[in-house]
Amino acid sequence: MTEDTNDVEIIEGLSDLVDVDEEAGEPAVYEIGYHLLSTISKDALEKEVGALRDAISGLGGEVVGERLPVSVELAYSIDKEVSGKRESFTEAYFGWAAFELSASDIEKVKEVLDQNDSILRFLITKTSRDQVAAILADPSMDTGTPEPEVEVEEVVGADTDGETEAPAQEEEKA
Repeated sequence: MTEDTNDVEIIEGLSDLVDVDEEAGEPAVYEIGYHLLSTISKDALEKEVGALRDAISGLGGEVVGERLPVSVELAYSIDKEVSGKRESFTEAYFGWAAFELSASDIEKVKEVLDQNDSILRFLITKTSRDQVAAILADPSMDTGTPEPEVEVEEVVGADTDGETEAPAQEEEKA
């Protein structure tokens, strides 16, 4: 099956992906979700977060919100070459940062993250200050918050035998 190249949108770089107008140079708010290697010590973890902040501020950006990394179990294993050896990770430290930066400099942030050997994965998205404020105001969005202990039966309406209860019928009004 072949595709006509006229019908395929080619994305040259991150600027095309996040719809950045290179000439505008106007600051925009972006967020980074990142996984750091689980083999990093607690002391080195603070240094990695500091290096990320320094990279953003070094480009003239301003951090407007963040959640410090916490250890999380990954949904699937991720392989990465570390010190010349391929390793598989099932856990990582997940962190999040939102920052305001000139749109023309977002590609430079991506380059800094690509070169950081301690980063397992990352994602950069465009957002707004209002969305950042909403995330910071909602404690359930904190990755360090434990999951609520709710039994599945309470959520789906199953009884202790595993059978679901019939929904309550409304009485007809005369």
